[in-house]
Amino acid sequence: MIAKEAEPEEQESKEEPSGITGKFYGFDNEIRSVIKTLGGSSYTWRTASGIARESGLSTVTVMRAINWLKMNHLIVQAGTAKGTNWGLSEEGRNIYNSIKASDGSA
Repeated sequence: MIAKEAEPEEQESKEEPSGITGKFYGFDNEIRSVIKTLGGSSYTWRTASGIARESGLSTVTVMRAINWLKMNHLIVQAGTAKGTNWGLSEEGRNIYNSIKASDGSA
């Protein structure tokens, strides 16, 4: 007996994937405001109190937004717990640019 290649499995579907993928983020006005404050700032890294001051939101509201943004990988943390600074991740920056464009301030 001579060994040959194994017969390949027949695939169920012959359709090619479309290659189109995407993400959708549903967020409220407070989260949108935090994204805009971070993205539009002259500083790369911001404190929660600085974000609150500039956005007009309470620090508690800003921290709630930061937690949501962190869970969705739209924000990154720098520093220690006592001196924590926040900045947009690459995906967060993309979201900021989309918001900026939709607001007509591109």
